[in-house]
Amino acid sequence: MHVIFLVPLLFFLASCTPQTNATPTPTATVTLQMLQQRPLHLPSLASGTSCPVTPSQRVDPRFGAAQGKGPLYMIIDPATGTTGGQDEHLLKTLVLVAPSYQGPILLRGQQLDGHHEVRFGQEPASSKLALASTIKGRDDSNWLNYATYTQVRAPGCYGIQLDGASFHYQIIFKAV
Repeated sequence: MHVIFLVPLLFFLASCTPQTNATPTPTATVTLQMLQQRPLHLPSLASGTSCPVTPSQRVDPRFGAAQGKGPLYMIIDPATGTTGGQDEHLLKTLVLVAPSYQGPILLRGQQLDGHHEVRFGQEPASSKLALASTIKGRDDSNWLNYATYTQVRAPGCYGIQLDGASFHYQIIFKAV
């Protein structure tokens, strides 16, 4: 007899529970795979067109003038072009990550006034540079810096697309 009374009571209590249509939305975590799915959007330039080089700025007194909008910046030294083999020119490059950014980073590039791709590192070089900027104990004064090479095959105007969880933009430089 008590069981018969308990079942209707449970249905009554369940119907009194407030219903909401709001569905909790999980916090989106951007992964490196998600960044790799973003298309590469770089302008193309006709041969002989002036290269619209991205202006440089001083982002921290410890580093030279860097290109970028932030939180990711690059210092590419076009005057350091050493030959890496097969007509490759290695440009010393420093990638700077502002203390405020934590997350994945993907760099890809190509020649804007030609058909050559940009590669990163030394042999074996890669057409993509993937970095993680999540470091435990990192404070507001800790800029991450990653020294590498940017490889180009010929003089010209080049673009690098910088992708991260909270940004997506381009840096344009001229290799001589």
